[in-house]
Amino acid sequence: MAHRTVVADLAEPLPAGRYDAVVSALAVHHLDDDGKRALYRRAADALVPGGVFVNAEQVAGPTPTLDRRYDDVWLAHTAARGSDADEIAAARERMRHDRPASVADQCRWLADAGLVDVDCFYKAWRFAVFGGHRPA
Repeated sequence: MAHRTVVADLAEPLPAGRYDAVVSALAVHHLDDDGKRALYRRAADALVPGGVFVNAEQVAGPTPTLDRRYDDVWLAHTAARGSDADEIAAARERMRHDRPASVADQCRWLADAGLVDVDCFYKAWRFAVFGGHRPA
């Protein structure tokens, strides 16, 4: 089975063709919510019947309280793994550009785009893997 890796701007049209799988990791959270919805529609349209979309992504908590808890856990894990104050500050600076959305919102947007069997397959605080497939 052949595969093709494409590096492109997620706000732009996807490469022409039909795909068995469209996979993204740690990129979609840079789009605003409208951009995410549009990308999910383009990805669903690019799949062959039965094709899958999978996104491994940084996500927001479903409530402000849980989002703060996600951040507390991230900070504790980051510090426990040996990151110093400068590394944490640099990560925080990069994170200012992030626009994560909740798993529930993103799964709903995937279903709205026409995918079925949409679910979150793995989640650990701020990191989740979710997706669905195009109906056969």
